Amino acid sequence: LDHPVFNTFYEIDEILQVPAYGRFWGGATWERDGYVPYVKGIEDDDGRLMVIINWNTDLGDAWEWAEQPDYPLQYSTFAFQMGVNMIVYAMSH
Repeated sequence: LDHPVFNTFYEIDEILQVPAYGRFWGGATWERDGYVPYVKGIEDDDGRLMVIINWNTDLGDAWEWAEQPDYPLQYSTFAFQMGVNMIVYAMSH
């Protein structure tokens, strides 16, 4: 994870597969097209990151359900750290 967005504020060493709220306790936690979570970006002609794509990692659910006592802390922590990094990166580049 060598792009600056992964260490702008928090050091992100691994992309976690954050399952949807209804799936975190078991069952299929991935999309039909693959099991591996990843983050990709689309850059403009000058190399500036314009779009961030999260695949097989449901950051939105982790943000939405973070206050639920039964929601796993590791998922909400990762999602908030990734979100803060994206915002700080966008505001500083």
